[in-house]
Amino acid sequence: MGNKMKERPILFNGDMVRAILGGRKTQSRRIIKSPAKNMQKQGATVIRRNPDNDPWYKDHIWSMRTQSGMWGDYTHERFLQFCPHGQVGDRLWVRENFRGPRAYVLNQYKPKDWGNKPVWFCADGRPRAAHQNNWHDRVFPSIHMPRHLSRMTLEITGVRVERLQNISEEDAIAEGCQALEGCKWRTFKEMHAGIPMHEHTAVDAFGALWENINGPGSWDANPWVWVIEFKVVA
Repeated sequence: MGNKMKERPILFNGDMVRAILGGRKTQSRRIIKSPAKNMQKQGATVIRRNPDNDPWYKDHIWSMRTQSGMWGDYTHERFLQFCPHGQVGDRLWVRENFRGPRAYVLNQYKPKDWGNKPVWFCADGRPRAAHQNNWHDRVFPSIHMPRHLSRMTLEITGVRVERLQNISEEDAIAEGCQALEGCKWRTFKEMHAGIPMHEHTAVDAFGALWENINGPGSWDANPWVWVIEFKVVA
């Protein structure tokens, strides 16, 4: 008997929500977090890809530090099971920033108590003037969105592991990014190294997006990431 399908929440910012709704985004990369959280925060190596056919590790091609800091060795199949977002066939319901009905917010009802009252999704822009008074100005962060207010459900179609910078141009496009044809650029680091201007690719756009979400230096850190492929089912 197969495993029962599980459902979990996942957060997306407004740009990514629009890309999913527009059919331009079918992948999401998330940093693999080791149980040895403090070591990982300090920049220590907590995840390791072992050589193929190694006589010591054999088919245990992945190693990751446990909460105590000790190394644990895992097969590829076992390592994929650590993915906190789920496995193929599982579903993800999207959490996004939203605004609530004015009367409910003014009366300090929490989103979980709004029932089936409609909400305004911030990814859709500001409400038109004619409807502005229907919604309170307060924006609720995506983390506060309860399940029943979510408008999108995704089904996981693939899970894999790779280094962040190994993303291909095709996959960067599947992340909702696009190349800017005719636009040439270079980073400050490239400029000082004397590297000439180059085309702005979808990978460049994804790298900029990653840094915007995860902070300066996060692209250069090149962490191991979960690559979640999905399709919209509701």
